[in-house]
Amino acid sequence: LFRNGVEVGAVPATQLNYTYKNLMQATSYVLGIKAKDLNNNLSSLITFNISTKMLDVKYSEGEDYICSNRTYLPFIKTPTGGVFTLNGAYPGATLNYNTGAFSYTGTGLVEFYYTLNHPISGCEDFNLFQTGTVNAPPTTPVINGDKSLINAGTVVNFTATPVCVGSNLSWEFTNSSASPLAFSPTFTGVYQASCRIADCKNLSNALNIKVVPNCFNGLSLLTLTDNLMSNPNNTLKFNSSSTLQATNTIVPTNRIEYNAANSIILNPGFTVNSGVNFIARIQNCPN
Repeated sequence: LFRNGVEVGAVPATQLNYTYKNLMQATSYVLGIKAKDLNNNLSSLITFNISTKMLDVKYSEGEDYICSNRTYLPFIKTPTGGVFTLNGAYPGATLNYNTGAFSYTGTGLVEFYYTLNHPISGCEDFNLFQTGTVNAPPTTPVINGDKSLINAGTVVNFTATPVCVGSNLSWEFTNSSASPLAFSPTFTGVYQASCRIADCKNLSNALNIKVVPNCFNGLSLLTLTDNLMSNPNNTLKFNSSSTLQATNTIVPTNRIEYNAANSIILNPGFTVNSGVNFIARIQNCPN
């Protein structure tokens, strides 16, 4: 029996299973087997690839912090099929060993074990979670932004309602508590706010904002995936240092610029509806 080309053991011909031990989590291995007869003649090596799993449990959306008097389900539970246990006695704690639903009235660090339900024992991992001294805020904010597709450097006006009661508004992407908030996103991603008391918070809905790079080395805008829906008061520029091809559709209230150093090709299917402010120029990307 082999692991990554190194012999690790041998079993009698009547034994049809073998346990590879001391494997690392989330790691790929090449396992192999050879057969040997009574004259010590060896067969060729037969190999197969396997990947071990990473056991991972997270509460509070990636933060190891749990508010008092609040029931949590794991934000991440990988892989499925495991069971939860508390390592120690925690008066005031309740834990569903199947789902991981957890509540605690105390404070301090709590240690969870997550054990994979598997015929081979020993597949387990543990995490430490800090429990809070305060209850969760009574308010969860709802946020909006006036743009969802922008060029880098464009200001998005964010608002959050209602006012955080008994807690403070906190934007997750910048050190501010203002609402409305004028902010220029620099990367494509999810933008959120929260009502927060110390480290205990209620996260808002997620706004997906796409930031268009200022320059592409060749760009193709496709129908459906790159259709430009209504985007008022926001001039979008698509810049290419070589060519730009388009088959997408642009609807009214958009103000769109296509700029390319070599050529702009508007293929069959490309549509600019009446009411769009559209400009195409042969020019290089801005510095």
